[in-house]
Amino acid sequence: MLAHRTQKLIEEVKPDKVLVMTNAEWWNNARNLKYVDSQEELNKYNDVLDRHSNNKFQDIYFSSKRWLSYMRWYVNCFLYQWHFRFDEVNVFRPGIEIKQACEAAEKVGAKIEFLGPEFDQATWLRIHHDTRIGNVFDYFSGLWQYRDSFYPVERDGHISRLRNVGGQAWTEKCLDTYAINWYIANASIYFPKMKRILVDNRDEDLFKKIDSSDG
Repeated sequence: MLAHRTQKLIEEVKPDKVLVMTNAEWWNNARNLKYVDSQEELNKYNDVLDRHSNNKFQDIYFSSKRWLSYMRWYVNCFLYQWHFRFDEVNVFRPGIEIKQACEAAEKVGAKIEFLGPEFDQATWLRIHHDTRIGNVFDYFSGLWQYRDSFYPVERDGHISRLRNVGGQAWTEKCLDTYAINWYIANASIYFPKMKRILVDNRDEDLFKKIDSSDG
């Protein structure tokens, strides 16, 4: 599986530094799960680990704007889930490959640099302050404009493949470069505001951190 390949690669190469998409608080809690070596087992601890990762947006402020942003975000998440039907797969949560990469880094004496989770504080602030998130018109406009294209047929194919093989096998064997590019292109049509924040802006943040890394 991907996590074992990542772990083996780090142990063989023995780099000076390993960059991971999570934060120190998440790893300080995940490192205590000594005998957890599969995504299914790690999922049982999501409620605990998420407190130190993707859900740190809870204490930004308590104004009415906060609740309006929640409503826009949850509408957007409902449409996103209904469209892609990821079900059990959460592509934004740190997975078992992150845990095993950190374990391998400590084993070979490599320094771990934390790039932050997918939903870091900067991303949540963008979501809160962008009033165009959750624009239902964008989604249904995309459905209408591309109703006769290959996108609806391809979407049904991806959904069927995910449900037939299961989340872990789909991530390991089906989520190749072509599939990832397809999902990004699809998101730019049906969820353009969400894609700009979660892909474009987040990529810029990651590239800046990687470029400034001294490893």
